[in-house]
Amino acid sequence: MHAISIKNLHKSYDNGVHALRGINLDIKEGNFFGLLGSNGAGKTTLISVLTTLAMKTEGTVSIFGYDLDSQPKQAKQLMGIVPQHINLHANDAVLLAASMQAGYYGIPKNIARERAEHLLNVL
Repeated sequence: MHAISIKNLHKSYDNGVHALRGINLDIKEGNFFGLLGSNGAGKTTLISVLTTLAMKTEGTVSIFGYDLDSQPKQAKQLMGIVPQHINLHANDAVLLAASMQAGYYGIPKNIARERAEHLLNVL
């Protein structure tokens, strides 16, 4: 089984920039993979598409067999992301920091805040 399967992936931005053109990639479950490239090569765009932070223009993406278009929730439950730069600030309240991370998983802000409040109260 492939952990990640990408077929003919394209991503174009509204300003006409073609960030990804016809990417095909299969990474088998259990394999290690490094994504390397020069500035502007499309690494961040590819990761953004995989995590649904950016929408693809064309192609298919699946995570452990779950199609990212039709089964995003199942696919995202099987992946994690460690951003290059932490998007939290030292002065942010813990509640804000916890609820902001839910955006990676498509959880609406109001629901994220409720869940974060509940979990922080449990602690």
